[in-house]
Parts: sequence; C-alpha cells; structure tokens
Amino acid sequence: MNYKTSTEKHLEFLERFHDWESIYRSIAEISKQGTEAVPALINRLNKKSLSYYILLTLFLIRDKRAVPHIIDWLENSSPVNVQKMGMTQPIVYVGLKEVTAACYTLGAFGDSTAIPSLINLLKQYGGNKLVSDRYCLKAAADALVKIGKASVQPLIELLKSKHFETRKYAAYALGKIGDNRALPTLMEIVQSQHGLLRETACRALLQIDTKKATEIIQANSLTPKEDINSHFKLDQDLETIYWYYDSLDKLGPLSEHTLSKELYNYYMEWGGNYFYEDVIKGKSEFEEIFLVKGFPKETINELVKIVYLPPLCLCGEYLEWKYVNSPSREYYYDEEGEYLKDMICIYCNNCKRYSGLERTVKTQYPLENRRLYWFYLLRFPNQTELINQEQLEKKTWVEYERCKPEE
Repeated sequence: MNYKTSTEKHLEFLERFHDWESIYRSIAEISKQGTEAVPALINRLNKKSLSYYILLTLFLIRDKRAVPHIIDWLENSSPVNVQKMGMTQPIVYVGLKEVTAACYTLGAFGDSTAIPSLINLLKQYGGNKLVSDRYCLKAAADALVKIGKASVQPLIELLKSKHFETRKYAAYALGKIGDNRALPTLMEIVQSQHGLLRETACRALLQIDTKKATEIIQANSLTPKEDINSHFKLDQDLETIYWYYDSLDKLGPLSEHTLSKELYNYYMEWGGNYFYEDVIKGKSEFEEIFLVKGFPKETINELVKIVYLPPLCLCGEYLEWKYVNSPSREYYYDEEGEYLKDMICIYCNNCKRYSGLERTVKTQYPLENRRLYWFYLLRFPNQTELINQEQLEKKTWVEYERCKPEE
C-alpha cells in the first residue's frame, strides 16, 4: 500500500466519522507519512468537512509546498469574500476553528509570503464583536510573531486602524517581536490613548526597550487609580466571591494592576458569557495519541492550544488555569441530582491578572453537565488554596466514586 492510498483512506474515514479519538489517531497516522502525504491533503483542503483536519495535519508535517494553498484557502474563506458572494453574514464555522488552525500553520512555516493575508485578517476581524473573532485575531497576531521582523512594518501601519481590537493585537505582536522600529508609534499611543490600548502599548514598549519604556510609563501613569469595588456587579461578582470567602482579604495580596471602569466593562463584554469546556481528561488522552507517535512535546503543546483554544485574557494572551479548593465548596441537590460547586482561578502570565470561574458540576457525571460563570478577581488567591490539574482530576473522580449510585 503506498502512502497516497493510505492518506486517501484516512481522509475518507475523517469524512464519515466524528469520534474525536479516532479522528486524531488518523491525523497522527497521516502526519507520520510525512511529505508524501501533502499532495493528497492539498487536493482536499477546500472540502469543508475536511479542511480543519487537513490544516492540523499540515501543521504537523510542515511542508512549505502547502503555504500558497493555505493562503489561497484563507483568502477565499474570509468574511469579506463570503459577503461578496451575496451572503449578509460571515460563516462563523469558518471564522473560528479553520481560520485559527490556518494561521497557526502558516506561523509554523515562518514564510513571509503569508504576511499580507494575516494582516488582512487583523483588519477584517478587528471590527467584529463576536468572542470567536478574538481567537482569529490572536492566531493571526501569533503567526506574524512567528514570522518575525518582516511583519514589523505592516503591523506598525495597523496601529493607525480605526478598530480598537486591530490596534491592540498589532501592539501585542510588536511587543513580542521586539523590534525598535515600533517604538515611536507605540510611544504616541501611550501619550495619546487611555485604558486597555494604552496598557498594551506600554507592555509592548517594556518588551522592546525597558529603559525607554520605564521613562515613558513614569511620565504617563499606566492605569487610572479608581475604587475597584465600584465596578463590580454587586448582585453577581461580589456575591460569588463572598460565597467562598468571609472577607475579600482572605483572597490574598492585591492584584498587580488596578481595574479601571473601562477595563471592567470591556472584560464583562468579552468574558462574561464565555463557555469553557472542562477537558482535563480528554486533553491528556489527546496528548498521549501524539506522544506515542513520536511527535516532540513542544509541537504537541502547540497543537493542544490550536485544538482546545484556551480562554483569552483581555490583554490578548492565553490564560493559565489554577484551581482553588475553597474552604466553602459544598454540595447541593435539586430535582436532577447532586451538584458540587467550586471556583477556578484563571491566571494571566502576561498582565498578572486573576479571573475567577464559578463552576457547578453534577457529581454523577463530573466531566459533563457544567454550569459556569466568569468574573474578575481583584486579589490573588492564597497559595495554600491552589491545587494543580492532576490533583483536581483525582479529587473530581473521588467525589464521583463517593456519590455514584449503588449497583
């Protein structure tokens, strides 16, 4: 059996079945065939039912022959081109999974020919309000960072965009690249703008030139000094925090940054309705599939982010999860059974903020039937209350064993 026949068979399987474990095993099998599988993958890239899986496979193989085909697919799948075809709304399905996978795949190649398409995505999605569009912006910015210094001048031009999100992710990317050519324009933003855009530009300056940035930031305070408590929805946020703590002081030391009214409103607009799937068990099984096939751990970690898309902080970075075993976690019952209620802390390593996620889990099915509510934490949790994911998984399944019905 030659490689092409094997690849075609796996692609036919991917088209018929939807079991995630079998799908990712097929992706791993095709990827291990290497460059000989690329022609068959390119030929099927425009097939809607397969494009996402093919993009993930091309990310793993990393054959540059795929670059022009991915660019062509990305341009033909953009919201602007879909609307030109007579549709009033972009196809959201294309706007999240496929677009993010395409961007990260192009970033992995590091090919500068992808820059115009990635810049175009930052322009197009910057004016949209959907949470999914932020992932497309993040993926395009990360891809431009991977490509490096050739992206700097186009990103500087984007700092003049009329769309706030476009400017924010342009500043975010310029900070990560670290090229001095961006300093004058970023300084202008710090001196003329306010709130989150100004904070992102300050952080970019610090990443590029710490000495100059310090002088600018000292002359222009980073965030307004306001009463944090006045920006919480008392019937939701503070009530949730007090449910776990008798006093806010028990949360630990103050967060590094204050939260202005502007940042709070932005956070609630983007994050208040976010739904995050608890995939602790599923993610570890996913990683094992690719580890067994011999893929580098670093590549697998990158693939995990593409597939599971962690929640985004308002600063533009992916969040790191830490779980709080609160002293006041408790069980309650309703007509559907017993539930466990606890709180998860979400830490941003980029801007040093913590967010909170109140989670209610049905104890009989601990990885299903979740109810989630996301809010801002104005203080860090105490370190003694933080437990890691492995401990959480064990604790969750212990609770399941305790509560499951007798045979």
